Amino acid sequence: MARRHDEVPEGQPDIVQRTFVFGERVNRLCRYLLYQLKDEQDLARQLKRSGRAVGALVEEAQGGETRKDFIHKMSIAHKEARESHYWLRQLIKADVMSSKRLIPLTDEAFQIKLILAAIINSTKRGEGDPGKEDPDRDDPNRDDRKPQDDQ
Repeated sequence: MARRHDEVPEGQPDIVQRTFVFGERVNRLCRYLLYQLKDEQDLARQLKRSGRAVGALVEEAQGGETRKDFIHKMSIAHKEARESHYWLRQLIKADVMSSKRLIPLTDEAFQIKLILAAIINSTKRGEGDPGKEDPDRDDPNRDDRKPQDDQ
């Protein structure tokens, strides 16, 4: 059976799937806010931009050229997840719809923030496997020493 093009391929990390679904859920919420609740269009636009960016950046990071590139893209995804969490909290505070409907998505944004932070930190420590190695890491000519003051 052929794979649908609107699904994440099997074998991708869980965070790729979660951020894809998160973006889809944010998109549906924002569509509702933009067309049903005209007073909150500014919040909806901000959330829509940041919420959809998270998954796009995580997906882009999967093709990072180096470990540093992977970390950079995941760090931007983390910032967008933080922003999405902020806008969702603003929507709850604005009381534009039942908080019961917004809390699960807000919780998911919070969990994604934590996961992305953990991925970034473990990759920086060399524990993660983003599939890319730092080409200079094992270079015997590389000098990682800090410059010393000549006194």
